[in-house]
Amino acid sequence: PPPSIEPNPRGSGSEMTPPRRRKGLLLFLSLSLLCVLALASGLYRLLEFPLVVNTDEKPPQDFDAVVVFSGGCRSDGTLGMSTRARIFAALETFRPGTPILLMGGFTCRRGEKNESGRRILTENGIPPYMIWDLQRSRITREDAQEASAFLLTLGARHPLLITSPYHQRRVSLIFSRVFPYTFHVYSGPFKGETFTGFWGKWHHLGLILHEYGGILLWTLWG
Repeated sequence: PPPSIEPNPRGSGSEMTPPRRRKGLLLFLSLSLLCVLALASGLYRLLEFPLVVNTDEKPPQDFDAVVVFSGGCRSDGTLGMSTRARIFAALETFRPGTPILLMGGFTCRRGEKNESGRRILTENGIPPYMIWDLQRSRITREDAQEASAFLLTLGARHPLLITSPYHQRRVSLIFSRVFPYTFHVYSGPFKGETFTGFWGKWHHLGLILHEYGGILLWTLWG
């Protein structure tokens, strides 16, 4: 009879041992995490750049109304950094006879402390009757819809939309779906929050997902 062959107690050479499988899985997960971090870092940096780069940091001149989108309030009852930056961009662009629409979230209160975009504008010389503080909207879609209806009522056809660089793409996309005329987007020489130093700012992850998620949803189903 032919000689018998003893089975290999370690298994066939083509099979990976459990320690080697664990090392391979760990390497795969590490590389995947690095790829995700690199992609997220690139997306962060992309949002730092405005849609239209004005090399002289001057706004367009052919507009007949200004629409300012809120960046929210701080927990202490003051305007957020982005919101304040947008207000000062509106101050920079103001021309006599041009109405300014403040879209939701420009009045902040906590206890006795309060701050409002209207107050900053009037304290810097903007006539109160040129400021429309529209507080009903709570999200960008509602901002765009309410602003569009109000602009048409005022007879404005070429508004200037002011928001932060990271918000411009989503605002532009949504506004183009609800407003039938041309418009400009502007952020000014932005002094608000940016995404420089991605590795130390994990709290921006929710914002980046919100912006790109909104862009994707409006592109597909808006």
